[in-house]
Amino acid sequence: MLTATGLFSVGLVVFNLSLALLLAVLLNQRLRGTTVFRTLFFSPVVVSLVAWTIVWGFLLQNNGGINAILQVVGIEGPNWLRTGSWAMVSVIVVQVFKNVGLNMVLFLAALQGVPKELFEAARLDGASAWTRFRRITLPMISPTVLLTSIITVAGSLQVFAQIAVLTQGGPGASTTVLVYYLYQQAFQFHHFGYGATLSVLLFVIVLALTLLQWRMRRRWVFHEA
Repeated sequence: MLTATGLFSVGLVVFNLSLALLLAVLLNQRLRGTTVFRTLFFSPVVVSLVAWTIVWGFLLQNNGGINAILQVVGIEGPNWLRTGSWAMVSVIVVQVFKNVGLNMVLFLAALQGVPKELFEAARLDGASAWTRFRRITLPMISPTVLLTSIITVAGSLQVFAQIAVLTQGGPGASTTVLVYYLYQQAFQFHHFGYGATLSVLLFVIVLALTLLQWRMRRRWVFHEA
């Protein structure tokens, strides 16, 4: 259970933050149609969580839309929600696509606040695009990275509806994360004392990870040294 929780949380946080930052950088360019894509990527955030998950449940079925698309190009798709490793990946992808738009908007706002003079000076000094991103962009948006990291880590440990609708913790216990295990013990097996203990454990884990990120901010967040 703790192993599944750890794998799920790490995968979700890394995928969510990486994809959100990449989308924000791309949509921060002065290109035609970026407003449409910003709306497209943010719209899942305001969609009902259960409705979003049910739709993805149909798409990820063995004979669902995802496998039908793969068959068109000659690929035999797996049974996404009934194969251990793929079930975990599927739940992570559904959750990331649901919430990546929020982090994308936060990153986009931070990127638009970076002074353009810094990039101009770096270009005159011959800095490459990667150097400008690593030496200017990342330090300047590091407070937003901290904020999104705290939000995403805390949220990854509280994912319940997606697992309850898509996999019910299966196959086996491969997607039984801490919150779903708490629900099973307290509300299915009526072990209320054990469930209450698990809820306290969840609170302690979220608090500890939040405090750890807050303490580490002095090492990498701009202006916090």
